[in-house]
Amino acid sequence: MGDTSSTTLTRGHNLVLSDLVGVDDGVRVAVGWEPVTAGSGLDVQAAALLVGAEGTVLSDAHLVFYNQRTSPDGTVVLVDEPIDEAPGADRQVLTLDLAHLEDGVERVLVVVSVYEAEEREQTLADATGVFARVLSAEGTEVVRYDLDVETSIQTAVSLLEVYRAGDDWKVMAVGQSWASGLRGVATDFGVHV
Repeated sequence: MGDTSSTTLTRGHNLVLSDLVGVDDGVRVAVGWEPVTAGSGLDVQAAALLVGAEGTVLSDAHLVFYNQRTSPDGTVVLVDEPIDEAPGADRQVLTLDLAHLEDGVERVLVVVSVYEAEEREQTLADATGVFARVLSAEGTEVVRYDLDVETSIQTAVSLLEVYRAGDDWKVMAVGQSWASGLRGVATDFGVHV
């Protein structure tokens, strides 16, 4: 492993994660945001899709989100409770055991979406400071991505993709957004909703 100082990525950029952190020990991906208006009831939720070489999830169970917090093999877990609601703090954390991901999983896509966006008439424009950061097993930040795309009508956005590259794991800042929420993301990746 090389230097463990944090690297900030911009959309479309990637780096070799296994050069920065011991992925055999597992990594955590923390996400955070702030409501633009205090007391708005904005609820942004993290999710992960475990995607195969064909560009779709291996099964419907390979979507980890608030109603299904663990992947079938237990290698990707959405931590039960928000970590912290203080400004700029991690709101939710996904743990990724990359060394033991089941065969066929080529990438893990980390997404955030507005909960009940249509009913609450909210979008990601109601959030500010949306970020994802990758942490080592010891809690050291090694990679950060601050959302840098316009989200005026979007209700979901993919923040990071952690993917296999030969014997290495890489991480890329994605920034692709959907106006159709987590349902739209899930459908695009082959989940039957």
